[in-house]
Order: sequence, then C-alpha cells, then structure tokens
Amino acid sequence: MLAQKRIEINTSFVKKEILFIFNIIDIFFNEPKYSFGRKKEFSDKAILKILMLLKMAKKSYRKVQKLFDEHPEFLNLIGIKEAP
Repeated sequence: MLAQKRIEINTSFVKKEILFIFNIIDIFFNEPKYSFGRKKEFSDKAILKILMLLKMAKKSYRKVQKLFDEHPEFLNLIGIKEAP
C-alpha cells in the first residue's frame, strides 16, 4: 500500500483534483540524484507541481507570484518556502 499524506487546506480554490494530482506526482516522480553542478533552488518536482497548478487555475506563467501571494497555503502544499 502506498501511504498518502492528508493535507487540510481551507480555501475554495483547492479542489480534490489538485490534491490528487500532487499525490500522484509525489508517488511516481523520482528526483534524479545529481552529484555535480550547483545546487538547485527548486526541485524538478516542485516546478512540475507549480506548472500543473497554474494550468488547472488557468493562470499565465507570469501570474505565479500573484497566485502565491493570494494563496500562501500552496507554498506549503508544494513544499517550497517562496515562489520562484
């Protein structure tokens, strides 16, 4: 059995579909282990979650800062401290 995290967020914007997709990304997306180059500020998994969130919210890529300012709970849901 695969363990899933239960995340409680009180906002009308977050739908079950977003949580479902984020859980699928967490389960099936493996982060590559790089031992060279500089350390990434944002993981590939976090960037993928941000892009999926923007697509589902029907927002442009330039509106990511505004979206996270209006809904800071998405930062916790994605697992980052600040918006890219």
